[in-house]
Amino acid sequence: MIVGNRLPKYLPVSAPQSEVALVQSNPVPTSTPWQTYRNEQYGFEFQYPSNYVVKKSGSDDYISDQITSPDFALKDYDLGTYLVSGTIINLTANPKNNCNSELERIKTDPSVVSTWNSNINGQDFQIRNESWDTFDKLVTNINVNKVCVSLSIETGNEISLDSRKTKFEQLLNTFNFISGPTLKTQIENWDSYIEVNQAQNYSLGDPCTDPEPTDLKLLRLNVSKGSVKRLKFGGLNNGEFPTTLLVTPNYLNWDNAKFISTKIGCSVGSEKPLLAYPDKLLWLTTGCGGITGQTESDRQEQSNCHNRQLEIEALFAP
Repeated sequence: MIVGNRLPKYLPVSAPQSEVALVQSNPVPTSTPWQTYRNEQYGFEFQYPSNYVVKKSGSDDYISDQITSPDFALKDYDLGTYLVSGTIINLTANPKNNCNSELERIKTDPSVVSTWNSNINGQDFQIRNESWDTFDKLVTNINVNKVCVSLSIETGNEISLDSRKTKFEQLLNTFNFISGPTLKTQIENWDSYIEVNQAQNYSLGDPCTDPEPTDLKLLRLNVSKGSVKRLKFGGLNNGEFPTTLLVTPNYLNWDNAKFISTKIGCSVGSEKPLLAYPDKLLWLTTGCGGITGQTESDRQEQSNCHNRQLEIEALFAP
């Protein structure tokens, strides 16, 4: 469920079974006030009871959030920590996961008791029922702007399937696609940048001229001792081939003309000036891995990385 390995409780020999009929569902509205979970990065939203608590986790473009009911409780077992009461809504989104491969995987997953298709509020969902030692779970995978989003609801397995289905369908009844932010809006979302560990000091790319201009030398010195924040786009699960942007303070109050004319970052992997703001400087880290990837997946992601860099450079071109 949450921590550790899990074993499904005893399942009949015939599981998993598939219900191929399309179920037309019209969930009964709840009188409990609900509030909205909204993700503009991938472009979707849904509602959940207002007395539930949201716990966000994940990193960069990977999302792994939980929304828990007030009465939810966990218990430690030999194989991990499991839900024993209450309700948990799980949400994961990983641009490297493919919904089609997930559908293939669940065909042989012993925890899957049954699957069915349901039309809720005009949208089609394939839902599966999973059964574990102490809890049961309903899950659906949704393609959102080419990203596979997994949405699930877990309850203690003393809760009937019908009650769990009612809760899940109420949630799915509120699921909507929204227009996501533009690339520029994502890049300029400064709160999404993560502070770089400065234990070793950060070194900007080598200057392109010798001797190094005095003002550039001073900027590089300030950056090495000050704040550097990083934002990564894309990349494989092992951290290879992302497109990386950096933000540093505008220590010398440079205007954009001065900043983009700076002769720095002439080698692969160096930082390239993108745009000067009154209080900060935006840099693009060049290079997408010096060695050609060994697998087709590596090579494709390297190509994606180069294409993202070209798109970002064109977006901020003067």
